[in-house]
Amino acid sequence: MKPSRSWRAWLVPLMVCAALTACGGGRTAQDVPPPAEELPSEVQNEVLRSALVAGNGARLSVPADAAGVPGTLIDIPPDAAIDDVQVQVGYENAPPGPFRAEAIAAGTLAVSKTLALKVAGGGPTQFNLPITVTMPYDHAAAGDLPPAVLYWDEAASRYRTVSVIGVDRSKGTVTFRTSHFSHFMAIVVRALDLGMPAVDTEFRLGTDSILHRNFGSYLYGGHCAAFASLSTHYFSLGKTKRLYALSNEGLPGQPVDDELTRTAMAMTYAVIAGKWNSVASSIVIPQAIDTGRLMLESMIATGDPLHLVMHSGTKDGGHSVTVFAYDANQARFRIYDSNAPDVEATYDWNKLTGFGTYSRAASYPSSMFDHIGYASDDTFGAPAQFQKIIGEWESGKLQDYFSHLQVTDQQGKAQALEYARPVRVQIAYQNGQSLQGRFNRPAGSSKPVYLHVFYDGVRQGAKGVLLDATGNYTLNFSTRLENKIDVMLLVSEHARSTEHGFSAFGKFSVQPAGENFFVNFGFESGDLSGWNSQTSLLNTGAVFTPTKIEVVGVGFDPIATDLTTSIFGMHAARINDQTPGYHTTYVAQKAIVPAAAGNPQLVFQWAAVLEDPRHEPSEQPYVDVVVRNLSKGQDLYRRRFFTSDPSFQGWKDYQGGNWKAIPWQPVILNGLGTSAGDEIELRITGADCTLGGHGGYVYLDGEE
Repeated sequence: MKPSRSWRAWLVPLMVCAALTACGGGRTAQDVPPPAEELPSEVQNEVLRSALVAGNGARLSVPADAAGVPGTLIDIPPDAAIDDVQVQVGYENAPPGPFRAEAIAAGTLAVSKTLALKVAGGGPTQFNLPITVTMPYDHAAAGDLPPAVLYWDEAASRYRTVSVIGVDRSKGTVTFRTSHFSHFMAIVVRALDLGMPAVDTEFRLGTDSILHRNFGSYLYGGHCAAFASLSTHYFSLGKTKRLYALSNEGLPGQPVDDELTRTAMAMTYAVIAGKWNSVASSIVIPQAIDTGRLMLESMIATGDPLHLVMHSGTKDGGHSVTVFAYDANQARFRIYDSNAPDVEATYDWNKLTGFGTYSRAASYPSSMFDHIGYASDDTFGAPAQFQKIIGEWESGKLQDYFSHLQVTDQQGKAQALEYARPVRVQIAYQNGQSLQGRFNRPAGSSKPVYLHVFYDGVRQGAKGVLLDATGNYTLNFSTRLENKIDVMLLVSEHARSTEHGFSAFGKFSVQPAGENFFVNFGFESGDLSGWNSQTSLLNTGAVFTPTKIEVVGVGFDPIATDLTTSIFGMHAARINDQTPGYHTTYVAQKAIVPAAAGNPQLVFQWAAVLEDPRHEPSEQPYVDVVVRNLSKGQDLYRRRFFTSDPSFQGWKDYQGGNWKAIPWQPVILNGLGTSAGDEIELRITGADCTLGGHGGYVYLDGEE
């Protein structure tokens, strides 16, 4: 989900190359795929075969007069294939396996041949980008129902779903996406002819969800799909230890210490990152009525939850949530939204008008709901990819991958990218900067290795960079950075795949020097060092003790239950509290803008939770946020809102509307270099109502 921080799009592309090594290479004789005719057929009733060169795109077309699956189209985008392969296409007359009992009871019916897609010769069956397949189905047998498409998971001996993105009833074709080859079959569920049945996969929040909030939701798109993919696939495995228990490390109910969970999600994100943009931005289904019916058919046929994907087109990004049930009485889908993992969400849908209201719509831009479609785990990865991450998460092996990478800052200090150890380095606020680092090979590693780099969630190039024997690498920043970026590094034994021979993982952030000049700006010291604070009484002006301010950790507000208590790091400050009594509390800090800093700036966010007694505006609880240049007597930023203030459009209701909240509001003050030597003050105030009977408070978190 990407509802904020659009300023990150201003960042320049990161250029990566290995120090002292070439960034390219020629092809050898053994790299060239054998002629298509030399490999034996590995599919029944083969109708097409084609050689595909790694990195190249292709459209494979089965002849219109072919038997079984005439006119089938397979669109493979550039950079999808990780190796030179031979693709074989065939078909089978019978389904590849039996339906589950619940699917049979609901009248699940195959309405196509089984399309067999195979990478011959034992090559990799998964792709870096989803491929699109259009296949024929029996329109007469399906009737008005849109056909869902399943694939047969041979290892698990069961069906899984793929995402249908188009149904052409006039041509009798269905189009779907997949990230790997398998045996595919179109189906309909006859129970939908009689009405929209209740469907429940038995996935539950607090049991099968992940305790940790989606930590990437305000950074860059795609983490939501990682949360949805890993949670739904884990659920499908039917493990005794449920995902909520696995993901809850250390202190119960506290995500702050769930570092292994964050690592598993980051590695899942690496699998899907390249696919998210192409999937979410084109998640357009011709009819919203079909979308809902396809989702119901898929859940009935497989028993698995799936993704609902919402997208704005281009303006505000997209978001993926997990749909796990359909309440037929209320005509709504039941949903796990990783941006609010402890609150069940719902999305209204019926077969007459399609989609209605999303229960958490107020948390997202209205354009987010312009396009609605669905996806599945298969859209973003193959079962083996998710199962590898899950297995290494369960065993604790994920920690071992943090033992081999380091980065060296511009002062020459090397920092290991270790497990559960945040690393932040600075570079000069100038063009043409670089950072060096090293990969230290694990014992027994001898094959060529490649460094794969992600910058703010975007993979840098379709291929990793070959590392030489020293393991040294260089990250080059041709244009000066204006803001912090997050860097994720993965090392594998394959230029196009992060998984083949995967051996190292690390993450750190890079920011321009002099970015922040306040002390303990994000309260990461765990206390109020560098800050002044005071509570006084609105009716008398007397100082009240103890001061109503607290440094809080990662979690959720007890009243605004989907509001996180911190936004940047592990801590934030809560100013004032919910207990009334004429209290007004402020926290403030003053600092001199340094003359030596190349890019002094303040980046912070604030959020407010205020009771609504419905008094006169001057009597209501309020929040006041001010950044002021004291030397010049100028306000650089000022916001003051009383509860339900009509000048703020994004109020959210809680406890029947008796409490209101302002979600986290980003503040970015650039260009402070022109104020070098001036004294700047940030002061933020939370206050009760002036009649003394209603409370209110505000959160503050700064980016250090």
